[in-house]
Amino acid sequence: MNFKSKSKEEKRQFILVIIIVVLLLLMSILVPQLFPGTKTADIINNSVGKFFNLFTFFGNNYVIIIESVTIVFFVWLINKALLLLVSLLKGKSFRS
Repeated sequence: MNFKSKSKEEKRQFILVIIIVVLLLLMSILVPQLFPGTKTADIINNSVGKFFNLFTFFGNNYVIIIESVTIVFFVWLINKALLLLVSLLKGKSFRS
């Protein structure tokens, strides 16, 4: 079912769920940095924060992430070069 074809109530409910999920994710990521040493930060950091701790994830794996993005970029670049080469060779062929 397309988002445009949903009723206003379904759209509101969907957007509300998305907003709640985003707020919970932001809270689990940012509370330990914004309020260090508090009980709330400790609870979130020891439960949900371990799963969504993006600062530690990127800090520990930034080299692997950069390598992966570079590989994807070069595969995309090779794909575009091959498509250009095929289109140039195909354009010069004769039809019977």
